[in-house]
This record gives sequence, C-alpha cells and structure tokens, in this order.
Amino acid sequence: MASLVLFGKNWITFALLEFIQLKDDPLGYITNLWNLIDLSSLVLCALFVFFDFSVTISREANNILGAVAVLLLYIKLFYWLRIYKSFSAFIRMISEIVMDIKVFSIMLFLCLAGFANIMMVVNNNRILNGTDSVFTDFVGWGPANALIHAYLTGLGDF
Repeated sequence: MASLVLFGKNWITFALLEFIQLKDDPLGYITNLWNLIDLSSLVLCALFVFFDFSVTISREANNILGAVAVLLLYIKLFYWLRIYKSFSAFIRMISEIVMDIKVFSIMLFLCLAGFANIMMVVNNNRILNGTDSVFTDFVGWGPANALIHAYLTGLGDF
C-alpha cells in the first residue's frame, strides 16, 4: 500500500509539471518528442495501475500495457542519463545510430512485408486446398502472423 501512495504522489507531481509545460507553450509541448514520451508514460502508468485494481480488461492486455509503460520509462531513464558525462557519449552514440538506421529499417520492413505477402498468398492457397498451413498461428491475425513468419525466416528459423 505504501508503494501505491508513493506512486500517487510522484504521479501527481510529474503530471503537474507536464501540465504546466503544456499550458506555457502548447504547440512547443506537442511537437517535442520527449514531452510526448513523458505524457505517454504518465498516462500508461496510471492506466496500468487502474486496470490492475479494477480488473476491467484482461490480465494479458494489462501486462502488454505495463510492458509499453516500462519501455517508455526506460527511454526516459536513458534521456536523463545524458546528464552524467560518462553516460552522455554512449547515449549520444546510440541516438545517432538510431537516426542513421531509419532508412535501413524502412527497407527491411518493406522487404519483410513483401515476403509476408507472398507467404500469406501461399498459406491461403494451402488452406483452400485442405493441406497444412505454411506457418503457425502466432497472434490470430493473418497479416501479423505472416510478418512474424517472414521475420523469423529471415533470422534463419525454418
């Protein structure tokens, strides 16, 4: 119970800071990526705690919500680690690598989407002919299953 009280006090403090920034410069606040990450992490953490106590969504959906919230909190942690000189060089290097890898990521996604499309067509033909499916059902949605299968095939998992 003490951790819940501590969470509530910290959440209110950080929410007030975010709303003060939003009030001072709304357009500047919305266009800054770090502010959006801050606001998103606040909202997701509050939703996770609320859904954990109210049990209005499934445990699995709440765990996914919590995982995204934790990811955003770690991104914020890396942002704040830039304050220390020993961490700042590494954080800057990772940031620049992520910025440089954008074009490669888009190309990789397009290639995976192309192979996933081929796999979906082959899989649908096999299902219509009554034979076994090419790939297993991972998430219950054909395009996502095909994309995951194309990615795993690219990694060498045949």
